[in-house]
Amino acid sequence: MNPVKNLTSNDWKNKRLTKKYTQAQSQLRKLCQQEFACAEDPFNAAKLLETQLPFHQLANIEVIKYSQHRGPSRPRKNYQPTPISHIQAEIVPKETAITIATEHWWQVYSCHQCS
Repeated sequence: MNPVKNLTSNDWKNKRLTKKYTQAQSQLRKLCQQEFACAEDPFNAAKLLETQLPFHQLANIEVIKYSQHRGPSRPRKNYQPTPISHIQAEIVPKETAITIATEHWWQVYSCHQCS
């Protein structure tokens, strides 16, 4: 028995979107843990990640800058700490991409039902 025949449009959409959302969350979590030395690098990495997400986009992108001592011992008096940046963002759905994908899938599904 074909499992696709038992799925309605909403079932398929919800199942696939949940999977894609989970994958996007995982990718964003890795990106948020990454340290960047340059202030522009987090934005470039966020743009790159966003191009890899078919049904979601990043919102409320924020760069958090701070300085950190990099070394095993106490720093000298005139030591300049290393500037580091992290990124923080949220994942939101791309409604138009979801609508187009759902319509495309439903057309393919209905064509297979006719034959």
